[in-house]
Amino acid sequence: MKTIKTLLLLLLFAIILTFAYQNLELVQVNFIKWSITVPFSLTIFLTFIAGGLAGILAVVLLRTKKKEIHHIEQTKNKPEGKPDNRELLK
Repeated sequence: MKTIKTLLLLLLFAIILTFAYQNLELVQVNFIKWSITVPFSLTIFLTFIAGGLAGILAVVLLRTKKKEIHHIEQTKNKPEGKPDNRELLK
């Protein structure tokens, strides 16, 4: 199984290298007032990384919001005057 994983990883690496080699032409990237000329493959790679980071950030924010909502619901449903059993164990 380890050999298969290694071979698949090498195949993926070879595909990425082939893509990068075949897309070395320079492209101009503009953002607001900045402009830079970089290889097309680097542009694709950086866009992929930025998308991954945006996805991770979205998941973290959604999980945080879900925890906040769960905490609010827990405190709202707790009867007044009666301590929670977990609070007694602290």
